[in-house]
Amino acid sequence: MIPVAGAVIGALFDTAQMNTVLEYADVFYNKRYLLEKEVRINELLGIEDDIIDVVDVEEPIEVVDKVDEAMEADKEV
Repeated sequence: MIPVAGAVIGALFDTAQMNTVLEYADVFYNKRYLLEKEVRINELLGIEDDIIDVVDVEEPIEVVDKVDEAMEADKEV
């Protein structure tokens, strides 16, 4: 009986942790998609802009921070 209870408790913790990881990954993916979308549109139109290309950036955390700043700036406008 104890192993079954331990398995159930462990499964609940694993499920909660996976939900947290998946939520973060979804938010990160959506932010990255929005940033890259504008870069791709500008490339197709031949517009030179100061937008950071996510592919060229080595540190993803810096990208997330810059996307957050850009989104906040867009909200203010």
